[in-house]
Amino acid sequence: MKDLQQGSRHTRRLGQMLADGKIDVNLLYRLPIDVTEKPVLLAVVAQRYPETANKLLPLAKKLNFTPHQNMLCLNKVLREAKPRR
Repeated sequence: MKDLQQGSRHTRRLGQMLADGKIDVNLLYRLPIDVTEKPVLLAVVAQRYPETANKLLPLAKKLNFTPHQNMLCLNKVLREAKPRR
């Protein structure tokens, strides 16, 4: 969370949501965070707040399309992640 507070205003907003423990999934879905960071952040939020997984994991999977090192590490997590029903 400390690193999020040092980023752009959008990542700071995400950091504030995490600090408050109040995740606004709709806002998080729309926040214009860098595409190389957003899938990782969405997966982290989905793991920390499982009730958000149904909405966030599909977007994280869609955004995980570049061969960037973060994305390659995320592939395993996203394959194993099962949204709640």
